[in-house]
Amino acid sequence: MNTPHDPQHLEQLVDRVLRDQPLRKAPAGLATRVMAELAHRSSLPWWRKSFGHWPAAARIVFIAALLGVMAITLSLVSIATQTSLGTSAIAQATAPLGWLTNVLAISTFLQHLLTAIAQAVPPTYLYGATAFIIALYLLVFSVSAAAYRTLNFSR
Repeated sequence: MNTPHDPQHLEQLVDRVLRDQPLRKAPAGLATRVMAELAHRSSLPWWRKSFGHWPAAARIVFIAALLGVMAITLSLVSIATQTSLGTSAIAQATAPLGWLTNVLAISTFLQHLLTAIAQAVPPTYLYGATAFIIALYLLVFSVSAAAYRTLNFSR
């Protein structure tokens, strides 16, 4: 059976058409530019390359330094929150972000509201809604597949 709708025949036809296409030439200076860029990247020192190319000792020292900076920062914040000067400085620094308090209050309210609604709805309704959504998804998927087959193979 060698009809136009036969997948094997269609595959052979597409393969033949693609193989008959002429080869495209790369731009004249592309190879030289690529080789020059590769040489430039290989000549970079290790600290200018990505973290994975750093020597193991340098990576360990860098991570240790970051952990040290983090520990110092946390201890300074802890000390600052225990003094009145530090507390007022933190209050002044966070004043422009006061709107975040309102956003947090609204999100907390919504979380409590959704939790209360979820606890009030019986599980069988949730299972039914989930099955309904899956059925709708499968319906859309099958209609799309049927439309694709109809439009693609009707020629």
